[in-house]
Amino acid sequence: FNNDYFISMYVKGWCPEVNVNECSSHDESIGACKKKHQWQRCDVEFVELGQSHEMMLNSDLCLAYGDPVSGGVQDGQLNAGEDNCCAWVHTIENDWDMSAILAKSGNNHCNKQCGQDGYICGDQGNHQRAREFFACCAHETARVDCQSLGLGSFAFPGGPAAHDVFHFAEDELHWARAFTGAWKRVTEQGQGTLRTVGQC
Repeated sequence: FNNDYFISMYVKGWCPEVNVNECSSHDESIGACKKKHQWQRCDVEFVELGQSHEMMLNSDLCLAYGDPVSGGVQDGQLNAGEDNCCAWVHTIENDWDMSAILAKSGNNHCNKQCGQDGYICGDQGNHQRAREFFACCAHETARVDCQSLGLGSFAFPGGPAAHDVFHFAEDELHWARAFTGAWKRVTEQGQGTLRTVGQC
């Protein structure tokens, strides 16, 4: 039980998908298949190596990313059913320094190992920026970017908890303190008569 959930939001590439469950051939023929919009991994090695499926919900990624900008505005929260974008971040972008988070992922960014085959994490040159995009959105390079401070988008900074997700990914102790405080509050809600158990 750790902060890998938050690390995954920023060290992997995510694209929308439609997951069809409980669909018989009869259901499909009458258009009655149950469809669920969600986010799937779409980074380079994950796609090429055909690893097991990994997904996140809108309620996960909307914490960190904003929906793409259309006509100079964002129209709402990130939604896999509406937003045709790829969610990813650069390894460094101004004050957005991913080095501590990358260290926790084994220096792996979108399944590319930092420092190997010319993949230089933390290099702000155009060649590395292009490599990072093609690594993170390899399966979906025609998609626009979901908005994130990690792409230098200060006018459209991403999800409402982008900084919290970043700090929880960067510092597991910071996440653990916040989690235990929230857990205590939630589990004791409405339990005003709780008392310490006496000796058995």
